[in-house]
This record gives sequence, structure tokens and C-alpha cells, in this order.
Amino acid sequence: MISIYAPVEFAPVHDKARVYYGRNQHQRDTGVKATEEVAKLLDQARATLADTTTGPARPSRIEDFRRYLVIFTSDERIFLVRRVPEEEAERQEQAAAAQRRADQIRGSVLVVAARDVATPTN
Repeated sequence: MISIYAPVEFAPVHDKARVYYGRNQHQRDTGVKATEEVAKLLDQARATLADTTTGPARPSRIEDFRRYLVIFTSDERIFLVRRVPEEEAERQEQAAAAQRRADQIRGSVLVVAARDVATPTN
């Protein structure tokens, strides 16, 4: 969040709006003010960063993380999350199936490393 929004923190309103709504198109024309949201997101990100640097140690070994395949919808919402299999053949099969599904919903596929998976509930 900091790397995305800090460069426009003190920029003119139209620049903040361009960056914010570019990443959050579903909030355009809903009454959400980009300037307020950018400030809120930066505050939250900085608080989280401060907590991780002064709080208890977080796991940082590569063994603490797992790979997950994430399919996003066209409006950048999480559609599906699956743990990436260990076997190469299974990984290839999963990747192909995920790309086909992403193409069907006009979405995108990303592989991320995380300690565990938490998906939003609708």
C-alpha cells in the first residue's frame, strides 16, 4: 500500500483519484472519496509496518511460507485460491485449468507465497 499510494500522498486531488480509482474501479461513482481512502490506507499500512517492526518477531524462513494460486475476477476480486501442488505435473495441470477459468471470467492468475490462506466471505 505504501509503495502504491505514498507517491501521490501530497499530489493534487486528480492524481490521487486517478491512482486510487485505477486500482478500485468498482468504487468509482459510489461516493467514496479517493483522498480520504488514500489517507486511510496509508495510515493502516504504516500502523501495520510499525507493528511488525516493534511487535513480536514474525516467521521469516522460506519454510514458513507456501505457494498459492489465486484467480482474480476482472474487477480484481479474489475468485478462487488453491494451494500449489508439490508435483510438477499437478502444478502444470492446475496452472492450465486456472488460466482457462480466468479466461472464461476475463480475470487473471497469480501465484503468491503466504503462511496460510484466508479468503473473503461473500
